[in-house]
Amino acid sequence: MKYLLFILTLSFSFSVNAQTLTWSAEFPVTGGSSYNNVRPRIALTTGNTPIIMWGDDVNNVVYTAKWNGSGFTAPLKIHSDSIDVFTSYWAGPEFEAAGDTVFIGLKVLPEADNGVYSVRSTDGGVTFDDTVRIDNIGDSLARFPTVAIADGGNPVFSYMKFDPNWMDAQYTVVESMDGGDTFEKDVEAGLLVTGEACDCCPAAIKAEGQRHVLMFRNNDNNLREMWFAYSDDEGMTFTGSGNVDTTDWIIFSCPSSGPDFIFSGNTIHSTWMSSGDGGASKVYVGTYDIGTSQILYHNTISSVMPVANYQNYSRMDGEPGMLGVVLQHTNFGNTDVLFASSLAGTAGLVDNFDTVNISTTGSQQSPDIAYADGTFHIVWQDQETGDVIYRSATDSSFVPDTSGNNPNSVLNPLGSVPGMQVSISPNPFNDFTTLIIKRKNIGFYSVDIFDASGKIVRRYSNQKSNELTIKRGELPGGMYFYKLNGSEYIASGKFVISE
Repeated sequence: MKYLLFILTLSFSFSVNAQTLTWSAEFPVTGGSSYNNVRPRIALTTGNTPIIMWGDDVNNVVYTAKWNGSGFTAPLKIHSDSIDVFTSYWAGPEFEAAGDTVFIGLKVLPEADNGVYSVRSTDGGVTFDDTVRIDNIGDSLARFPTVAIADGGNPVFSYMKFDPNWMDAQYTVVESMDGGDTFEKDVEAGLLVTGEACDCCPAAIKAEGQRHVLMFRNNDNNLREMWFAYSDDEGMTFTGSGNVDTTDWIIFSCPSSGPDFIFSGNTIHSTWMSSGDGGASKVYVGTYDIGTSQILYHNTISSVMPVANYQNYSRMDGEPGMLGVVLQHTNFGNTDVLFASSLAGTAGLVDNFDTVNISTTGSQQSPDIAYADGTFHIVWQDQETGDVIYRSATDSSFVPDTSGNNPNSVLNPLGSVPGMQVSISPNPFNDFTTLIIKRKNIGFYSVDIFDASGKIVRRYSNQKSNELTIKRGELPGGMYFYKLNGSEYIASGKFVISE
């Protein structure tokens, strides 16, 4: 998406958390309200090209549009006229892309008579195949499909499964071994979690290597908290689980709001909505370590919530060293889309906001986010114009490593200071590593070390050498982040201490 930044005539910058983000202009996706646009979703195809999906909740239709270099293509209906698809502002189709492969999960109406289906594109969303049924579950009922794409391009779907009377809601996972032509038998993911799935709350699923992780809102006698379940054998069995949410929210009706998350190795970063403190609905962020079964961080994304303010529908994307969250925030009846980003884990997201929508007239809602190579791609529904709107934010401190040898994905001086290079080696390490700074007139600098939750665990002040030795000392094994601050430059990256 670098080419996008060159063609824009209108851009904005702001500085947060030692980051400089360059914003694109707003781009309308649908050209008005004629498609009854609700709950847009965004994914990235080959070349980090955005593809956007949304629903028409009047005619029960799903559309996509793709970036063409200067705007978006005409809306494309992705299913046949013979089916109606459930879509709403709070739930609906989900999709994922890997290269030019795109998978969409649909719930076909009427709910009691139809199942959940996959729709596939292998040309980046230019065309879509016919629907393929996902749920081979006899007389059971299904809704809320969501999808990830595993290594090798095979789709992994999760959906909520009920008995024939719409009772005993459970999230199950089903995989395809042939690129989405057929699907295996479903596997119940939440067997280790007491209670049942919150029956009108969507879930999220991610896949990385052998590990697949599902996150959902659980309902244990009306205690409705966020849990995850994971599989280390590509979804064949789910043998671990954990509670990321300690808000103790007891509510006797379904809140119709689910979680979102990313994970890398044993570290899960997540976001969700809760009113567990008895006040207005708030968005939370947190970090969980699967290896130690511990919550490393847990907090509201806003430290103070004024009267007549509330939040919902948060979404997350990024990587461990670069997190972004979008959410819907209402202030005295006016609803905006807020964005928070962090180079230092979920703790760095708190109060680190910018308003995404330029126009503050009317309600802006149902945001989504996708991330790649230092750029966050954001989409939302503009209730004032009825359009779907797209905007991107690029962190200028990000430079992708093209050598294939550097494990640091966020590594560059702020503002691309010429003649400077930063590296850390060895990485991973056991006893010590060396941070190497190549720049003339390096001056004094400091280095902060953060754990996976964003907590500062070590600080090196008043440094001047171009090499800094970082000793393991008392630090446990796991992923860490560093932030180097000089008078004229800043850099950040990550490293791993061996277990």
